[in-house]
Amino acid sequence: MAGNTLFAFLSLILTAGGCVMMFFVLLGGTREDWVPLNKVYFLWADTSNIPGAPDISQWTLWNVCESSDGNVYGDAVNCGPVHAAYPFLPQQNFGTTRNVPANFLNNHRTYYYLSRFAFAFYLISIFFMIASMLTGILALCSRLGSALSAVAAGWALFCVTTTASLMTAVFVLGRGTFHDAGLNAGVGYYAFGFTWGALGCMLAATVLYCLGFTAARRHRHRERALDAEKRGGSRLPFFRRHSPAGESEHPIA
Repeated sequence: MAGNTLFAFLSLILTAGGCVMMFFVLLGGTREDWVPLNKVYFLWADTSNIPGAPDISQWTLWNVCESSDGNVYGDAVNCGPVHAAYPFLPQQNFGTTRNVPANFLNNHRTYYYLSRFAFAFYLISIFFMIASMLTGILALCSRLGSALSAVAAGWALFCVTTTASLMTAVFVLGRGTFHDAGLNAGVGYYAFGFTWGALGCMLAATVLYCLGFTAARRHRHRERALDAEKRGGSRLPFFRRHSPAGESEHPIA
């Protein structure tokens, strides 16, 4: 069971690390005075020509923030009110269509639904990651715990993969839209890094849980084989009783 315990312990550490990174992304935009929360945003863009928008806008899961001192990659300040499933849609975020790049207006459903589904999958991913951590405690001492943890980690991996794909798709698409309009824009390194880092953690944790389950299963089979040998070799299929020397194997007629 030592191998299973080691795999389970490493998986727990990786899952916990992934949870921390996902929580950083989830809380980005909620506190302007906490590092690194004030650095977590998905996209920055030059919105100086949009009425009512700051010079440099930064989009989070909850709102739009202003970049400190109008600098690219500055800290998030003057963040708007927190809204669940906040859509990435400049005309809705700023309440105007004036000078908003045309692709946002023509394909508003794409940005609207991709960003809202990404928010939902962030929450679902965190739920399954926490479930994987709870079952991971059982994996430290049992083969069944390793199996349950592998299933939970697999679901978490699926959800985090979907989250990262949706998030990357919508904000990379948005960056391209700003570029096509001749405006500077870029993705947020922290939000992207934390999300894809969590994906890497869950991938490794899932593999380790599966290895732990396999190690525990092999260990159990070896124990059963040893127990069978101790109970008596006569039960082994290759054992055959030999007749004493000189004793006839056939009865005398």
